[in-house]
Amino acid sequence: MFRPYKYVKGAPSKIRRSSEIVIHLPRPKFPVAAIRTCLPAGRKGASVFLIVGGVFLIGNQIVMPWLTTPPAQKPLLKPLAPQVLAEANTIVEFEFEFNELRQEHKNIPEIFYLTIPKLGIERAEVETNSENLSPDERLGHYSRSALPGEVGNTFIYGHSVLPAFFDPKNYRAIFSTLDTLEEGDKFTVEFGERSFLYVVEKATVLRPEDVHPLEPVAPASLKESYLTLMTCVPPGVRTNRLLVQAKLIL
Repeated sequence: MFRPYKYVKGAPSKIRRSSEIVIHLPRPKFPVAAIRTCLPAGRKGASVFLIVGGVFLIGNQIVMPWLTTPPAQKPLLKPLAPQVLAEANTIVEFEFEFNELRQEHKNIPEIFYLTIPKLGIERAEVETNSENLSPDERLGHYSRSALPGEVGNTFIYGHSVLPAFFDPKNYRAIFSTLDTLEEGDKFTVEFGERSFLYVVEKATVLRPEDVHPLEPVAPASLKESYLTLMTCVPPGVRTNRLLVQAKLIL
């Protein structure tokens, strides 16, 4: 009976059958030693290979084309004109103007008018940016506080006397009944050609040293407009100050 030959790889077996033919195939030998001498081993070898390859690419794709390009085709190597160099070396001196913070007022009226219907005050005169802290002839608008309608706090001050002597047309007694204003009461201000409507929000009594006319009522980011009326209390006495705060609604 015919039996196929069986090829065995490796060392010959000690036990052989009479019917088997064993052929020994030698393992291929590669020049491993030569390869190892050309390529460094491990991660260090990979890094060296990448660096060498990168240098080759840069030199072949960038450096050589640049060196072989005619000078006329290299605009970056052309010398700059003297005028360009002079402009580049010139330092421009200027002052920051901060226009976004500056409030430029054109045609500011010297006087504007306050009307408080509940107190019988009709178009009382208010001196704009007044430096007079004794408002005997008209009410005073505290200098540098906001103008009516502006973001911030418009601060107006006036005299008071005993309520029995209250006279809405007498600036020495015009704010004698200011303490009767309550939350929700409304009054108007005529500033130039515009009219503003305010509503009373609250009233506060403070010591004179605790009054800060330029202190903001609300953060400027809210872009709200307020107006504060101030006088002495109790009426006719200079012990404390009454501040009536109102918010612009129209």
